[in-house]
Amino acid sequence: IGGGYQLTARVVATATGGEALTVRATATNDEGLIGAVEEIGKALRRGIGESLRSVRAAPALSRVTTPSLPALRAYISSLRAENDNQRSRGILLAKEAIALDSNFAAAWGALYVMHSNDGQVQLATQAATRAYELRDRLTEYERLRVMARYHAKRGELAEEEAVWVRLVEMDREQQNYANMLLGVKRFAEAEVMALRGVARAPTQGVGYWSVVEAQVAQQKFSAAESTVVAMADHMPESDWRLQLKAAIPLGARDFDATEAYLRTPDGQALSSDEFYRCVIDLQRARFSALRRCDDWSLGVAV
Repeated sequence: IGGGYQLTARVVATATGGEALTVRATATNDEGLIGAVEEIGKALRRGIGESLRSVRAAPALSRVTTPSLPALRAYISSLRAENDNQRSRGILLAKEAIALDSNFAAAWGALYVMHSNDGQVQLATQAATRAYELRDRLTEYERLRVMARYHAKRGELAEEEAVWVRLVEMDREQQNYANMLLGVKRFAEAEVMALRGVARAPTQGVGYWSVVEAQVAQQKFSAAESTVVAMADHMPESDWRLQLKAAIPLGARDFDATEAYLRTPDGQALSSDEFYRCVIDLQRARFSALRRCDDWSLGVAV
């Protein structure tokens, strides 16, 4: 409406399809949008029967997220970029969110995840520590996530696992728990947990990677190939699928098959095909590749 917004939320009765509750709120500009969303949320919770005391006790939405709509947009875009395997873009967007609101704890948490996935240990540790310092500005779910990451960076395995177990009991974070299990070589448990994560979020590519990693570690190569086929049904255009098709023969140490795949159209479309070529060259003691592969070699683990 002009430069403002009118928001409407409806609760639909599953039995009849009719509207059981409708709530509206307005915001005069971008700055008022988060407050309007919070107003609608409280009205919905009261409308479906939650106690007034419970609604009033909940922390303000602007406190557990951010009062800055541009920061929230950058944060959400950073999560999408990471899920699309565009990590460099995701990191830039998370940093943009933090520049707009330096107390945006969830954005610090996202930055930790992306730096960790990128092998940037020092930067990941800094982000995890900052998110932990701001944990009181988070919902219970996000606070537990930050606590798990903080314990992970401090090498406090028992404390970390206890938090992941709590989150899984909330039917959340199966994927991150699976990653922890992979890290301590509990591969059978990791496979079960990663499969639970994929069932809950079938369009998150990193989940399939964890399933395949656990299966390859157990030498269940046929199962790993079946996982890639299942992924194609949900994410046919994802670069993750192309990477997994290279990772399986590489994990089996079938370097000829890996090189053959890299010569196919799918292999040539890989954004990180040079990484796989470097791994093969280094495993085959082709020392002439050391200079070419210098940027990759520190992260190689087969």
